[in-house]
Amino acid sequence: MSVQAVKHGPGEWANWSENLCGWAAEQVTFAGRAAPNGALAWCRAAGDEWRKLLGAAAAQDRDLRPFGGGWSFTGILATNGVLAQTSGLGRMFRACPTWFRPGVGSLADALVLVGGGVSVRKLNRWLRAQKLSLVNSGASDGQSIAGAIATGTHGSRPALGGMQAQVMAVHLIGGPDRAWWLERPSAVPGGPLLTDEAVRALGVDLSQPAPAGAFEAAQVHLGGLGVVNAVLLRVRPRRRFRVIKAKAKLDRAALTLLQAGKFLEFAARAAPQAPDLTDPDFVQVILNPFDPYGEIALVDLLFEDFSLVPPPLWKAPISLEPLELVGQFTRANPHLRRWAVTTMMKTIYREVPDRPDQRAYKHWDELMGRPVHDRMGQLFTAAVAVERSNLMRTVDVMHEAFVRHGGGDLVFTLRFVRGGEGTLAFTRFDHNVVIDMDGIRTEASKIAAARVFDELEASGIPFSYHWGKVGRIDADKIGRDYGRGAGGVSPLSSWKAARAMLLDPRLHRVFGGDALKSWGLTCPPAPTPAAATAAARPTGQARSRPASAGEAADRA
Repeated sequence: MSVQAVKHGPGEWANWSENLCGWAAEQVTFAGRAAPNGALAWCRAAGDEWRKLLGAAAAQDRDLRPFGGGWSFTGILATNGVLAQTSGLGRMFRACPTWFRPGVGSLADALVLVGGGVSVRKLNRWLRAQKLSLVNSGASDGQSIAGAIATGTHGSRPALGGMQAQVMAVHLIGGPDRAWWLERPSAVPGGPLLTDEAVRALGVDLSQPAPAGAFEAAQVHLGGLGVVNAVLLRVRPRRRFRVIKAKAKLDRAALTLLQAGKFLEFAARAAPQAPDLTDPDFVQVILNPFDPYGEIALVDLLFEDFSLVPPPLWKAPISLEPLELVGQFTRANPHLRRWAVTTMMKTIYREVPDRPDQRAYKHWDELMGRPVHDRMGQLFTAAVAVERSNLMRTVDVMHEAFVRHGGGDLVFTLRFVRGGEGTLAFTRFDHNVVIDMDGIRTEASKIAAARVFDELEASGIPFSYHWGKVGRIDADKIGRDYGRGAGGVSPLSSWKAARAMLLDPRLHRVFGGDALKSWGLTCPPAPTPAAATAAARPTGQARSRPASAGEAADRA
């Protein structure tokens, strides 16, 4: 057998940041070897093991949580039932042209099929050997692929969405007898990507299409729609980026440029040595929350290089992860004091020179592949997304709240993301600024973040919390953010409708952890005529087995 689930009995678990821990009644890992019959056979075998586990969990009335890198700071990954560690499901395959329908053409060359348990780090290394690269990713690489898309990991490329925007299809296991192949509806004009034969090889029955909107719901699945067994990703040739890391004092005029999306003009102001003919492909700004306009800011810019003769690579490591900076500081200064933020920004952050005779070039995987390798028990991160047009007002509200209550050991990191794909993407605005509060996990940091949340909620500025970071997520906030829509069909009701159809009815309890329950995501959607019509409409792109008579009655 190419894949086998191995049960280990009860045991303790903790997430990577060590702010969450618990006791699971049963822990499971996966073992196996490369599938002798190729990628589709391996996915089928992995799916079969998941089906067995799901059947057993349903029979025992136990919660089950796939556990990847444990990167989330929220209870989304917590369980006292079955904890299934997915790192053993880390296979990666180049797409085979025979899988695809005529008309897919060269797109097949840009597709890879990867197990949901593969880590971003492992995938980066494998793609590097293929001379390929992810299009976008977060600054750290410890997450599993399924986990990264679960919460909408995003990076800071203003023209691009989060990691879920690279997903072309999802192989989802919804129960002991239920498997789905969910394709991006716009992947290929006029029809699905895979042939019927290839989809059947995954263990999917084609008698009935999946519900409308199922793919979009699965793009940010929150661990509540079933098991993401594998994903089909669109990747790109590996290219170099020119790197500029600069310290600069930014006035309000500079942030006004960011608010207006004038990234080229901002780059010229913050780093005069930046190229003056093209927008930066990556923009990240770290502000000192004690004095955003008085103290120095840290500015990271990337420009894709299209030179016919590739320039030499910069040999020294370069990190774009604020938590890595904080981690370096805490290791060097174990006796922390309130001046930690200013000292860190002035001493730990290293500028990268950019002169005609000395420029830094790195590949994407080299820049986004430096996680905080130590356990992150000392670190803290919270994040909100706002519409870019509200950037100045949001920074003012956050700064005033932060200072008024004494501050904490945090920095404000600005990241820019195009409107996020996925029904419940927290980057839900057309043009997003994600503002992270990254720093050291002290009581002062926790209190400062809570006061910032208070002031943001009182300000009336529309914002959403990051699904995987510290926040004040509850059913009421989710309802306000995602519960409105045209014709009574909101993103929230659409996601719940997809959950109701994708999951075997016996598994609603299995995929109903404490976090999803407290967030109100395990309740069935309120029925609306528009929602019922949408759910019944075949899409032609999302395919699965037919519902049994009992399941159809349950859905009705």
